Amino acid sequence: MLTGIHFEVPPSRCPLVLFADWFSSQGEIDDEELSLFRSIFNTAELSKALGDSSADEASLMEGLWPSVDRGRNAANVQSKQSEKARREKNNWRLNERPSYSKQRGKEEAASLPVFSADNPYLSEPSPLALAQLLLEEGKLQEAVRALEAEVQRNPNSSEGWRLLGEALADCEQDADAIVCLKKGHEVDPYNLDSLLALGVSLTNELDAPQALRNLRDWLANHDEFSALPGVQRALPEDFEELKRQVAALFHEAAAWREHAAGDVHMALGVIHNIDQNFDRALYHFAEALKFASGRKAATLWNKIGATLANSGRSEAALLAYEQTLALRPNYPRAWTNLGVAHSNLGDTERAMRFYLTALVLNPAASHLWYYVRSATISLGKFDWLGLAENRDLEGLRALLPAGAVPTRGEILEKGVGKVPQEDSTVLHRLLGMIKNV
Repeated sequence: MLTGIHFEVPPSRCPLVLFADWFSSQGEIDDEELSLFRSIFNTAELSKALGDSSADEASLMEGLWPSVDRGRNAANVQSKQSEKARREKNNWRLNERPSYSKQRGKEEAASLPVFSADNPYLSEPSPLALAQLLLEEGKLQEAVRALEAEVQRNPNSSEGWRLLGEALADCEQDADAIVCLKKGHEVDPYNLDSLLALGVSLTNELDAPQALRNLRDWLANHDEFSALPGVQRALPEDFEELKRQVAALFHEAAAWREHAAGDVHMALGVIHNIDQNFDRALYHFAEALKFASGRKAATLWNKIGATLANSGRSEAALLAYEQTLALRPNYPRAWTNLGVAHSNLGDTERAMRFYLTALVLNPAASHLWYYVRSATISLGKFDWLGLAENRDLEGLRALLPAGAVPTRGEILEKGVGKVPQEDSTVLHRLLGMIKNV
């Protein structure tokens, strides 16, 4: 879903879509669920699996490193498509959630999240330091509670708001994440990490113009780049010119200073995702990996996976998500993305398992129940629909084979049973997969 290129599956070849339409006409599923269901099953991979030969992705599959200029060719091919086609496929983001969540997110997070008054971490002498330790230990949910305690006790804690926003983004609560990141920026407009994180999160919520402005502001306020020619210039209103100008500034920054090179390349990956120049985005995320480790490396691998999936290469994306989870098994967003990639490839049974695993890690991710319900319909498990409707996670886990959906404790204790590989090894495997398609 949201592969970056929209392919319509002929209804005669996709009875599942017809089935969803029928359910919608009977009032069994609402418009949002119908839209989600269609987006899941209108993918490049599923079109091919069902015999649709109308799409030829060969030009997108050619090369990646080091001949990054080939990404320009793909962009040129895309630019020749009709404006209508461009609008249809303009559902990029650095994860694989459907675009319906944008408006829902705005409605749900018009103000700061409501924090619990019985938070056990409110009595901690230093909840921020504890949260940082919990994040390093991979205990994301506990870290969120500690950070909530930090900002409740110290509303002017810019770093607390920033870390809380990033943690909520990792839990796929993007709208709340943006509110927290904006609050952190309001408290301290010169917190560079907040500006960078806000740029990425706004990309996930499809607010590209503001994302680009925040990324430019990061450069303008950075000690190493504030003297960059043109960085203090007023930004244009025209979106295409805005993209061009911000991209040019970051390319200049990459050549101008080695300091903060990892962040610069990560930002360039985000910018090229916005521009749908996916091969260039992949190149810059790969460059950023040279400067990353631990949680930051896992986040970059997740971005690489989403970029591959958004460009119609879900099979290659699986490899990136597996590396992500080997590095950071308690990462709800990566489990969801892994599930969506499997769904794009027609493996709905595995997709269901990974959606449920994401819910085990973050029960607050209510949008995942749309995924679960759609997967249930796809699998023909109509007797499971009641459990999905009631959001009965344990009931659904009990219907799956033992161990198919691990407990949170098992994930924290055992991980995913895989040792992370060297980044260069995985990148070479990805390049081989892309070239051989």
